[in-house]
Amino acid sequence: MRKRLLGSVGAVLAAAGMACGQVWANPPAAAEEVKEAVAQKEVKPTSCCDSKPVPGHLPPVTDPCLPCLPYNPPIQEDAPFSIHNRMFLSGETLVWWLKDGRINVPLITTTSDPLTTGILGEPGTSVVFGNTEVEHNAFVGARLTGGFVLDEKKVWALEASGFWLAQQSDVFRVNGNEVASGILARPYLDAANGVGASALDAFPSAFAGGVIVETTSELWGGEINLVKNLFRIDCLSMDFLVGGRFLNLEESVSITDTFLILNAGIGFFNGVAQPEGRAISRNDLFETRNRFYGGQIGARLEYRFGTFYVLGKMKVALGITNQEVAVDGTSSLFANDALVDVTPGGLLALTTNIGTTSRDEFSAVPEASVNIGWHVTPRIRVFAGYTFLYWSDVLRPGEQIDLRVNPGILPTAPTGQFGVPGGPPVPTVLQRSNDFYAHGMNFGVALRF
Repeated sequence: MRKRLLGSVGAVLAAAGMACGQVWANPPAAAEEVKEAVAQKEVKPTSCCDSKPVPGHLPPVTDPCLPCLPYNPPIQEDAPFSIHNRMFLSGETLVWWLKDGRINVPLITTTSDPLTTGILGEPGTSVVFGNTEVEHNAFVGARLTGGFVLDEKKVWALEASGFWLAQQSDVFRVNGNEVASGILARPYLDAANGVGASALDAFPSAFAGGVIVETTSELWGGEINLVKNLFRIDCLSMDFLVGGRFLNLEESVSITDTFLILNAGIGFFNGVAQPEGRAISRNDLFETRNRFYGGQIGARLEYRFGTFYVLGKMKVALGITNQEVAVDGTSSLFANDALVDVTPGGLLALTTNIGTTSRDEFSAVPEASVNIGWHVTPRIRVFAGYTFLYWSDVLRPGEQIDLRVNPGILPTAPTGQFGVPGGPPVPTVLQRSNDFYAHGMNFGVALRF
């Protein structure tokens, strides 16, 4: 009996030993693996609002703000902080309008009285061009923005942007045969005698000619910013930026008049009377360049709903505007369509104001914009928006023209006036500043990679 009991215990122990030494073909899962398997079967929250992300980190759930796209939500090209990719780039087409310039003086006159010569203040004199706004059509240009994320948490980024609006030119031209009286003149003030005067371009039987006024404008600029994400909550994010900004505005007004001397007229060039058949051309050029250098701060707020988003931005730059005025003028004499002589000085651009003058002025440049966009894919989005840019204290060329003229230095003044010493040093460089703004629409595509 005892032997049977001992034999049974031994058999049980032997079986246990074999069991402990056996290699399992399908071992049971560890406790941690079991927990993970159970967790995977659990239903994840359906709203990013059910799982609040820690600022600077991505939520561990599918993003309901983009229900049609997998997680790794795309965001605006200039708010790149919640994306897995490190670089971003966008290109835009711009259709903008600039604040109309203004020509503050009358440049071309005519008269209904055949016994007068288009002098300002005389009976019958009317302005053909001048004392008017300089209106341009829409400016078409482009803007390129790019940058990269600086840290693993995607809180900091560096970005740069530049834009350019193609030069816009407008031309006004008029000939003597296009006005009823046939009289066309360029008015000025004889500063030596304190009276009004005019330079004739068209007068029946005396002169045949016309005037061309051309205006141009061009705007471009760039900026570089360090950007920090302040928070990302559900479908809302906000960024702060600080950096530097540059703007460049170049404009010009050119006045060119040409007249042919007829049998009843006498022209003068450098104080010498010119006979019938000769032609004289005068050109006055006024150019302004404004260059802004400054630091800026700003913020932007983005809200996403479905596959769409709205992005608002506000920036303010403070700095210095370098204002520059360049004046040039020439008079040319032609005989039988061949150039005979050229001398410095036109009519309103003479030796007293020809040259370049510059100064620095404090300026403010605020900018506001809003974009509405759509996610085409997780890496591509298209958008459209509106931008308004303001710039204080800039020079516009049409406001730098001085109508006062010293006939002693006027190459086409009559004999007895040209070359007479003395007289006031006019015209001068006025350097009149004004505010400026640009606004318009943008259409673009943003990529991330």
